[in-house]
Amino acid sequence: MINGGGTSGPAATLIDANALNDRILQIQTGATVALQNLILTGGVAHDDGVFGQGPARGGAILDNGQSLTLNNVWVVGNDAEAAPHGDAQGGGIYAAGGSLSIYRSLIATNRAVGGSSSSSSGGEDGGRGQGGGLYAASGAVILGVPGLPVKVLSNRAVGGSGSSGSSGGNGGDAQGGGIYLGGGSLALTVNMASAVISSNFAQAGTGASGSSGYGGNGGSAQGAGLFIAPGSVSVVVNSVGDLFTFNRATGGDGGSGSSGNGIGLRTTSRLGGTARMGDSRRVLPSSLVRGWR
Repeated sequence: MINGGGTSGPAATLIDANALNDRILQIQTGATVALQNLILTGGVAHDDGVFGQGPARGGAILDNGQSLTLNNVWVVGNDAEAAPHGDAQGGGIYAAGGSLSIYRSLIATNRAVGGSSSSSSGGEDGGRGQGGGLYAASGAVILGVPGLPVKVLSNRAVGGSGSSGSSGGNGGDAQGGGIYLGGGSLALTVNMASAVISSNFAQAGTGASGSSGYGGNGGSAQGAGLFIAPGSVSVVVNSVGDLFTFNRATGGDGGSGSSGNGIGLRTTSRLGGTARMGDSRRVLPSSLVRGWR
């Protein structure tokens, strides 16, 4: 266990990785870890734990272990930043599997930023941004119990832009501004009449222009607060009051092209997240939103 002095006041324990240009913590396979009374900030992930390889995973924590527990931990201001054309997963936390239990904690202002394409030949798609605050690939995830709620606030999943060429590259998708659930199970519990998943944003990437062909399509934005991937996933929600408020999703603009413009995406964001093609490039409010304007 790593036990700090708290998250506020003169005894607060702050682990700030701003000077490292790396994630804060990487948990190896089979490990059991508990974190308590800490603030984790300033972490940046550029890879999947192996230098220069794979998607950017877990700006603060890359969890490949058997069991991870967070109690009174603030995971704030961390980023997963992908290489050009690459995907970013879990701006705050990436959990590969096993069990993840989070109590009385805050996951806020983290970002998963897909890589914009920079291909010299052009026409490549932008990378996906998935799980601005938390990306759980599988396993059992518990967020909060009665009296110990977890708040997921103001996180962002951002898709990368496509690159221009004879035909424009497509913008990258943005999935799960707050949380991306890839498989396994998730339990959300809150015992107060206030939001637990609020003000998160999924922003898809822009399609690029095509010099002699079609412009690239804008990326789709899905699951502003919570994105649930297709498949066998169990979700249990115990809530008093509004669980999802003020989240929004924005589809990417399509690029221009000599043979025709790319398609912008009109996005409808639900608990699981869906998107449909449309001829509008306007921002639509998420169906997770109550009162957002």
